[in-house]
Amino acid sequence: MDIFSNPILLKSLVIILTSFCSTFIFIKVLIKYSTKLNLIDSPGYRKIHNQEVPVVGGVAIALSYSLIFLINYFFWHTYTIDVVFACILFSTLIIFSIGFVDDMINLSPFKKFIFQLLAAMIVVLSAKYYSNIDFNWFGIANS
Repeated sequence: MDIFSNPILLKSLVIILTSFCSTFIFIKVLIKYSTKLNLIDSPGYRKIHNQEVPVVGGVAIALSYSLIFLINYFFWHTYTIDVVFACILFSTLIIFSIGFVDDMINLSPFKKFIFQLLAAMIVVLSAKYYSNIDFNWFGIANS
């Protein structure tokens, strides 16, 4: 099977490579500026590190996720914004925000759990709007 003859496979490869490269670049840039942006985790009684550590991984992944979304939406018109998609995006925003806030002020495990449960419930409750989920990824038909 030739990768270049299958547009779905080629698009998937571009998305995977763009995700990897953009996350790598975002991490390198954010680590460089983590002190100025106050994205540093200091050692503490619940920490295993003995020196300050940049906490930029989640931000880099969120930026990469946003970049891939924009590429898909504006260049390939892959997504249609509907209730399910909006619920998934909103739940992703909740998970990212809680992780970011936790890095800044150390939320209790219970508070993190409540927000993660909320994000999961939003996705689960939006399931009634699922009409057709196409699992025909990489040109492999449903069986």
